[in-house]
Amino acid sequence: MFGSGQWTVWEGYAAAKLFKAGFRSNNIDPNARHCMASAVVGFMRTFGMDEPMGCYDDIEQADAFVLWGSNMAEMHPILWSRITNRRLSDPNVNVAVLSTFQHRSFELADNGIVFTPQSDLVILNYIANYIIQNNAINQDFFSKYVNLRKGTTDIGYGLRPTHPLEKAAKNPGSDASEPMSFDEYKAFVAEYTLEKTAEMTGVPKDQLEQLAQLYADPKKKVISYWTMGFNQHTRGVWANNLVYNLHLLTGKISQPGCGPFSLTGQPSACGTAREVGTFSHRLPADMVVTNEKHRDICEKHWQIPTGTIPAKIGLHAVAQDRALKDGKLNVYWVMCNNNMQAGPNINEERMPGWRDPRNFVIVSDPYPTVSALAADLILPTAMWVEKEGAYGNAERRTQFWRQQIKAPGEAKSDLWQLVQFARRFKTEEVWPEELLAQKTRTARQNPLRRSVCHACGQQIPADRSGGRPAER
Repeated sequence: MFGSGQWTVWEGYAAAKLFKAGFRSNNIDPNARHCMASAVVGFMRTFGMDEPMGCYDDIEQADAFVLWGSNMAEMHPILWSRITNRRLSDPNVNVAVLSTFQHRSFELADNGIVFTPQSDLVILNYIANYIIQNNAINQDFFSKYVNLRKGTTDIGYGLRPTHPLEKAAKNPGSDASEPMSFDEYKAFVAEYTLEKTAEMTGVPKDQLEQLAQLYADPKKKVISYWTMGFNQHTRGVWANNLVYNLHLLTGKISQPGCGPFSLTGQPSACGTAREVGTFSHRLPADMVVTNEKHRDICEKHWQIPTGTIPAKIGLHAVAQDRALKDGKLNVYWVMCNNNMQAGPNINEERMPGWRDPRNFVIVSDPYPTVSALAADLILPTAMWVEKEGAYGNAERRTQFWRQQIKAPGEAKSDLWQLVQFARRFKTEEVWPEELLAQKTRTARQNPLRRSVCHACGQQIPADRSGGRPAER
């Protein structure tokens, strides 16, 4: 199954539970694999847990906004209106926009930077060097909360193992790292001087210095925003890690008006794709299928026998395309996606699998998209206003809504489709005898469930009684 950050929270949860616990398969992945995987791994590698730690109210308290590969003016217009209001209401507020091309967000920028593609990593290391050379490190914060590690390089590009570039890589797919001293880190970034950075990026020196000064100034509260500029980068995880370095060096993190903030591109890429575990390697609440304790927690909560959830990671989004093309995957259900038009490498990897008559492709969609028209079966689907649901946004806020109008004709919600599909199977048809012989276990209720119906939704973290968090 190929799911989406546009699923409601319960639709994603039902799909994940159906596949992982019902069919005992982790072959489910959302389109957030393409847009949020770099951010997720960046969060996990740096902080040990997923999702941004800031909130949208930081906008009104920030002194500077830096956009890394994000056209918020057109892609996040509501948030951009708040940044615009903040910038125009205070002459001391600065906006810096970095991109490989000019776009609408440049209209508000005090420092609009167009750089050579792939060279943003150079800029990030230059700023770190500038912070160190100008003694702008927040020593108290850094000494208490930060340790340094050096990641493995020459890791390939996630291509097929037979691809020449992948075969040439010394450490393909490696996420290994080793401890690194501050002196070693200082020596590493010292290579990224102003002159070298300007030469490699094509950015004028004065613009680079202005940008670095925003981060280095201890009196400036800075928020870094990014979307696909980082997250669809060939070194997306590194880009995420490097921008965190700037905030960790200066201590401009987890305080009002400061912080690194990975913006999601879909309404529930956090709440559905990530929090309820719709990835091929994940379970709800930041747990993973490869961890036996995590599987046991889910199995107890879902009241299913021990060993039901498979430990093997399933086919992720790209691997699904490859398996469909190679004949290793023959049934493919797509929800809330138009991946025949919007996906990567369509001609080489996706089109062959969809056109193979041996495969059966199902698309659930309200519209006759390219993907729907290419499918073997189209299931008419209700839009968000035609059903109830909840989305979890980038500031960890889960917002509930009620159905506004009835869906036309035979259109049904994705949740209805998943439940009705599940009802067509008997447990005996999908579970082996050793699982059927085990007794089910008791689950416990979560009081936070009721709190999503508050007028402003529920922002995490919250107290365990389901109460609303205090205002900032």
